[in-house]
Amino acid sequence: TLTSFSRGSLEIDDYKFTIQGSVSSNDMLDLTLTGENLDIAGLRKYLPEELISKISGYNPSDLMQVNGSIKGLASRTSMPGISVFFTLNNGSISLPDNPLNINGIALEGSFTSGSGQVPSTSSITVNSFSGSLGSALYSGSLSLSNFDSLNGFIQMKGKVIPSELKEFFDIKIISSSSGSFDISVSLEGALPEKERFSAWDLIDMEPEADIAFNNLSIGFKNEELRLERISGKLAVGDTVTADDLEFGFRDHRFRLEGVFRNLPAWLAGKPVILAASGKLQCDRLVPELLISGDEDSGSGN
Repeated sequence: TLTSFSRGSLEIDDYKFTIQGSVSSNDMLDLTLTGENLDIAGLRKYLPEELISKISGYNPSDLMQVNGSIKGLASRTSMPGISVFFTLNNGSISLPDNPLNINGIALEGSFTSGSGQVPSTSSITVNSFSGSLGSALYSGSLSLSNFDSLNGFIQMKGKVIPSELKEFFDIKIISSSSGSFDISVSLEGALPEKERFSAWDLIDMEPEADIAFNNLSIGFKNEELRLERISGKLAVGDTVTADDLEFGFRDHRFRLEGVFRNLPAWLAGKPVILAASGKLQCDRLVPELLISGDEDSGSGN
C-alpha cells in the first residue's frame, strides 16, 4: 500500500513545512519538503552547547527559505537519502549596545547525506555568501564534507578594517588601529580535531592569501608592539613574498622586498627549514631606540 500526500503540513518546534510525496507500507519514502520564512534566530538551540555559549551575545535575524527531499528506505539499519537547498537574502547579526552590525547577509547552499546516507558521505556547501561588517564588504564560498572527520574548503575576500573587527568581536589583543587591508584567502584540508585550536593549526589546511595594505597602523597588547603606516603587498602560501612592503616601527621606517620559504610552517613550530632571500632598507638606525621603544632617545639623530 502507498500513502500519498498531495499537500500536507509538518511542524517541528516553531518551524512549519509543506510536505508532498508518498510513504509505502515497507517504509520507502519519497517526500518533498518546503519551508518558507524560517526564522534563523531559533536555529541556535540546535547547535552544540559549547558553541552556543560562545555566540550567546550575537543576535541573528532574517527568514530562510528551505527546499528538500527525503528518498529511500527508512529503518533501524538504513537511512533515506536527504537533500536540502537553502537561501538567505538579507540577514543580520547584532550585538546589544554595539553600533556595528553584520548586515546584508546573503547566501545560498545545500546539504546532502551523500551516496551512503551516513555522516562520512554527508556534506554541506555554501555556493556563495556575502555581507558587510560596518563599512567593509565580504564575500566567498565554503564546503564541509565527511562529518566523521571534517574536511573543509573556504574562499573569502574583502576589505578588513581592524578597528571595526576589534569593536564587534571584542578582540582585546588589538589596542588601537587605523587604516585597512584588502585580502583574498583560501584554505582546504582536514579541520583540526581539537576543542581549542589556534590560527597556526590552520597551516595544515594549506592557506593561501594575497594581502594589500592600505596605510594600516595597528597596535597590540597596549601598544607593546605597534606598526605604523603599513603599505605594500604580501603573498602568503608555503612561501611568503613581500612586495614593496613598508612600515614604521619605533620611529624608524623600513622597506622590505623578499621571499621567505616555509615561513608560516616555521612560525607554527613545524620541523621545516626556513630559507629567505631579500632586501631590508631602513631610513636610519638607532639601536637603543629599537630596543627600548623610547622615542626621546633617538631625538637629534
